[in-house]
Amino acid sequence: RFPQIVAGFTLILCIFQIAMFLIRSKQKKESEQKDERDSESSSNIPAKKWIGVFCITLAYYLVVVPIGFIISSILLLSVIPVYLGYRRYKIIISVAVITTLIAYYIFTGIFYVPLPKGLFIL
Repeated sequence: RFPQIVAGFTLILCIFQIAMFLIRSKQKKESEQKDERDSESSSNIPAKKWIGVFCITLAYYLVVVPIGFIISSILLLSVIPVYLGYRRYKIIISVAVITTLIAYYIFTGIFYVPLPKGLFIL
């Protein structure tokens, strides 16, 4: 249940980010100020990309119990950066695996929160 709560919270944050982007876009159009600098900040990611991230996170929410926390989290943390255009695959995989294993240890070893085992049983 706990990973589903976290995934639900992540979905809410994603919806909030989409809404903030749309509000900023509207304000930008109204004020006729266009900033042509290319930045990697979240405010410059197109709304379509945020909708895609929302869909990926929703898929995570749906598969975390059947396939397990570890596999689904590694997939989530690998797919989103690639979807957003980041192409340093060794870094993506390394960060996804390390982050997932640290989160798994913190929740199961320190907080004693059972996480879905799914296909990958530790």
